[in-house]
Amino acid sequence: MNISRLFVLPLTSFSLLAGAVTTTLDPVMAQTVTTSSASIPIFVPMPEQQSVIQPTTGAIDLNQDDEAAPDIPDTAANWIAFAQPTPEVKTPMQLWATYYYVHKATPVKKGYRLLDIKGRPLGPKLTRRDWCYAAVQGVVQISKQDQLVTYGFAGRGSRQQADCSPYFKGLSKSLIKKVGRARFRVASVPYGYASGKFRATPFRTIAVDRSRIPFGSVVFIPEAKGVTVTLPSGEQVVHDGYFYAADVGSAIKGNHIDVFIGPTKTNPFDFVKSTSQRTFQAFIVEDPEIKERFRVMHEIIR
Repeated sequence: MNISRLFVLPLTSFSLLAGAVTTTLDPVMAQTVTTSSASIPIFVPMPEQQSVIQPTTGAIDLNQDDEAAPDIPDTAANWIAFAQPTPEVKTPMQLWATYYYVHKATPVKKGYRLLDIKGRPLGPKLTRRDWCYAAVQGVVQISKQDQLVTYGFAGRGSRQQADCSPYFKGLSKSLIKKVGRARFRVASVPYGYASGKFRATPFRTIAVDRSRIPFGSVVFIPEAKGVTVTLPSGEQVVHDGYFYAADVGSAIKGNHIDVFIGPTKTNPFDFVKSTSQRTFQAFIVEDPEIKERFRVMHEIIR
């Protein structure tokens, strides 16, 4: 994965920025639920029905020089709303959800450095709190002079750099140690990295347990259909209920999924309750055209 290009935007564009994501370790994600290995429900599409939400005046295109695929839905112009699928199997999966987002921080003179996977300093220092939230969310945007620079999760080092237990009381000791060993890299795509060859896409990417939901699956969640979401451009669109399994997480087990909402902490989805006691229905969608759309939306061009 090429990370030689530094992705930065002027500080005046702060509300339009996004970050890099990979695995996440939110406190509520420490809960796990085991479920029976029932057959995965499949959806087939309604015949050739797709609608594109038209862009509003003043839409800002963040993709012009991006090395990833061109149709990431960060503006209304690029947001494609797919028609509701027709169920082939009537028994849905029962899932529960948390969410993850881009943490934002300001560098300090004395603090904790971001280190790369080899333990080399990347430059900025953060307060312990900001460093720990960056490690938990898997991404941080740091304001530096008149720019914002995005750093994403790159793996874990052998040495624990920070004790994050004061900020995440719900995490187990083993997960706290993993968080403290987080290492980073500069993001070369606007919304950073999911898992493998994929980048994260706000309101589309979900982290899954691959033994429960196959990686690269399109997942339809009826409760997300009709929800108004605010894109990084500031424009609002109506969600169609479709998500893409492009990420994983250390605490994402069983029927737990994690929804990426991008550069905001405001969760728009009522089905995301961050508790295993609140489950909802979801379906795997097996439509070649829709699956290809989501693959292109997420795949990073090498």
